[in-house]
Amino acid sequence: MRHSPYFEMPSIPGRFRSHSWLFAVAALIGATPRATFGIAVDAPPNKTQPRSKGPLASELGPLIDALGNESYAQRQAATRRIIALGPSVLPDLRARLARETNTEICYRLRYILDNIRPPTRGALILRAYAESGLRPGDIVTHVGPWRISNQEEFRDRLRDFEQGATLRVFGEDGPREVGPVRLGPLSLSGDVRDYVTPQGEIFAAATRLYASGQAERANELLQDAKDIDEREFTRLLRARIAFTAGDGDAAERLMERVERGAANAVPIGGSGNEWSDPSPLDLSGPGKAPFALEWNALTRDAERAVNDLDEPPLRQRDPDLRVQRVLVPAGRFISAATRSAAIWAEDYRDLMRGGGSDRDIIAGNMLAVTAWMFNELDLRSECARMIEPRSAVLRRSNAATATWLRVDTDAWLPFLRGEEAEALSRLFDDAMGVLKRPPSEEDPSAAIRNPRVAAIVAFFVYQFPDADQRREALETFEREGHAALGTYAGWMLFALREGNFDAIRNDLAKLAPAMSDDGAPPFARALAMLEYVREAPDPDVMLSARQRLAQCPPSESRERWLALIDTLSALAGDDLIGAEQALADWSDEPDAAALKTTIAFRRAQAGLDPGGTLYVGGDARLDRPLLAVPATGREGVWVVLGRDRRLYSLDGETGVTREIPAPTPTWFPNPFAWPWIGREEKTGRVWAYGRRRVVEITPGVETPVRLNLTFGQATSFDRIVAPFFSEMTASCSPPDQNEESGEFLRAEVGANHEYVSDPDLPELGVTRSLADNPRFAYASFRGGPTALIDTVGQRVWTSDWLAGRIGAEPPFRFFVRMLTAPDDAAPRALLLTTRGVVILDTIDESVRRLALPGDAPYPVVIPETLPYQRGDQRFAYCVRLPEEGGASYRIDLETGEVEEMGIQNIALPDEWYRSMSRAEIRAMVSAAFEARGLPGVEAFIDDVEATIKEWERSSKP
Repeated sequence: MRHSPYFEMPSIPGRFRSHSWLFAVAALIGATPRATFGIAVDAPPNKTQPRSKGPLASELGPLIDALGNESYAQRQAATRRIIALGPSVLPDLRARLARETNTEICYRLRYILDNIRPPTRGALILRAYAESGLRPGDIVTHVGPWRISNQEEFRDRLRDFEQGATLRVFGEDGPREVGPVRLGPLSLSGDVRDYVTPQGEIFAAATRLYASGQAERANELLQDAKDIDEREFTRLLRARIAFTAGDGDAAERLMERVERGAANAVPIGGSGNEWSDPSPLDLSGPGKAPFALEWNALTRDAERAVNDLDEPPLRQRDPDLRVQRVLVPAGRFISAATRSAAIWAEDYRDLMRGGGSDRDIIAGNMLAVTAWMFNELDLRSECARMIEPRSAVLRRSNAATATWLRVDTDAWLPFLRGEEAEALSRLFDDAMGVLKRPPSEEDPSAAIRNPRVAAIVAFFVYQFPDADQRREALETFEREGHAALGTYAGWMLFALREGNFDAIRNDLAKLAPAMSDDGAPPFARALAMLEYVREAPDPDVMLSARQRLAQCPPSESRERWLALIDTLSALAGDDLIGAEQALADWSDEPDAAALKTTIAFRRAQAGLDPGGTLYVGGDARLDRPLLAVPATGREGVWVVLGRDRRLYSLDGETGVTREIPAPTPTWFPNPFAWPWIGREEKTGRVWAYGRRRVVEITPGVETPVRLNLTFGQATSFDRIVAPFFSEMTASCSPPDQNEESGEFLRAEVGANHEYVSDPDLPELGVTRSLADNPRFAYASFRGGPTALIDTVGQRVWTSDWLAGRIGAEPPFRFFVRMLTAPDDAAPRALLLTTRGVVILDTIDESVRRLALPGDAPYPVVIPETLPYQRGDQRFAYCVRLPEEGGASYRIDLETGEVEEMGIQNIALPDEWYRSMSRAEIRAMVSAAFEARGLPGVEAFIDDVEATIKEWERSSKP
């Protein structure tokens, strides 16, 4: 699954020619040396630049002497410097070796003599696994002590080393040693080729360029290669490079020349999962193969099989492998759901109504994929209703499986009817069966018995904190290493309320030691926060939580959370000076603001600010509060979270304290809803964060804002959206009350509304910092608005503002990519919108619209998702929607020219559907179903349920 809906270079001058060192390419693109194992050297100087005539003997001698220096760093530096001098120093090195007696110097001289020239033969790595230490484009020259000259020798020698061998390789940084490396995944397909000069230099350099995101340069480089031997460089990788560079016709010609069975996208090896294992096309080079090439390869192989009167690959198990291998990872969830539903309706429905057998579970698989796609679209009603029909098919064919536990549970349906006990009963036994005996990765049932889905049972267990089920589940997770422990703890906290607070606090303390160091940090922080909100916090528990967090790997968030725990611990112990000191370490963080004002409030309460004007009242309910923030912008007005975990307003002018009604029925200061109270500094508006809501609690406000958000999204909301709360919420329109904009349909939510999205409220879809420039952030509400946010300059550009500038009609949305470096004084943004390509200058707020070639200059455009991580800083890329032809465009960032590429986009970006209202998504699904001749979604599900019930009756023994 791509997300959980519940939780949250400079240019080369001219064309590179063969017969020059492949390392020159690395120098030309500005490559930098990387850390390596063993003896490592820098890349030799660019051969296109003037070479020195070599050092004088008086200069070389001291360098050779340094090879025996007591300092390892000095020996390494001398080795690198001598190799960088090149072959001109070979005579002097051989002469010195003949008379040298120092064993270390002799060893290093032999190493230098062996590596000062680039290799002429070896094994070229086209695809590397990170854990191996190898990189795409590396040339292996030695396996252990043996020199190798081709891929067969590489594999044969490597098989001799059960525990792995040390490899000597030439890479972009020169020679280095890697290992130990075992054969393992390096033997699946064409991931290792023969390296033979002179063309091997081209292939190695092209592989590196392609791996670094420079497909155009890699493709240009390959034009110099003639009569390419498949043993040296495969057509599959050449096709991938050509396609990614924009030459789809060349890619298809290459694919058509590959033998049947080698070109297809059917997986080989791996775990035996035909839905996700890598294919020959994947294994041919770095990264994942383009979706469009995989789609065409699978289509071509199926057509060949039909023409040969033979079944397409894996047809006996899956009618259309393109759904799982291409449409799903490409984000085409509606297309995948529609195709799977159609296969069910056209090929299996009548068979099952007649009492036929479910041949190899294909019918069940089609229902599974349809339900899975509903889940990816966050249509949880539709998904939940499909779970029992899918489970019924599994029960008939798999004795170990009673319920399909792959993406969600249908226990939500009785829970939302107010039948909490029925919900727990429906899920508990099946979930615990999976959690007590989790399947191994090799187990064929692992996909349908997913421990992380089974762990949702925690939410239902803690509805009854005194029941035996809680103790049974806790015993399962107290042992170390359970893969679903973090998920279980997350759902436990999702259930947090006054009635189960003590149980959850106690159980989290027991579970924290069993968590992995990588997974423990958010829960160690949560444990400290749960202790903080107790009426009498235990300092030993706070210390234990801090120690557990300190044991985890260093990270920016760990250091910030340690400071948070220190601040809360000091406040819990009434050490206000200590709290100020701890807060100083992270005072610039947005969520520190509420603690700053809390300390100020408590200092005034304690009389530590003589002569201060801050009025904090004398109401005992406000004594030593958990949190206190100023509100309304009028001096003396506060919103306070008391030690009784209730919210209050204090008017300093009148001295009146009022209890604020709970924002939601079971509102609680949840660790995953930190910082609990948000505030817009420029207006003084304040709001409370709930598990699924943002609820404005500004004293005196007439129409408070209410929003949906995802559990765990409060922190990013507070960091990104809170400073612009008024602008963003003013642009939000509540959904139409006649539409179905919630996760669950209105008719299915009769109780426990606060645990799911409210169909009548706007909903936050996406909040994130931009990876290419963290100063900027992106936020999107479902159905609008979207916004680009400058967190440093404190400015926001909403989709409404941009639509006004370019004269676009709603609905209007955009995706964003920053075009300038993070330290650029004049940042520019590329906005891919529902009305074309726009460049925004964030300094003067000028807007420039780029016309695309063709008859539609301003269509809907989205980010490219081949998938391929582009690294060529000369260009930006965008594509049209797949249903509109998927044309791809390359934008020259220097000239502003836009060129249509010769490739088709068939993917959607990760956040495509999360920017839409669910009502819009439901309408799109229904339209797709109807266009395929299927009934509407609700009617389709009704028919599936009826069909499976009839099948169960007619097929009983």
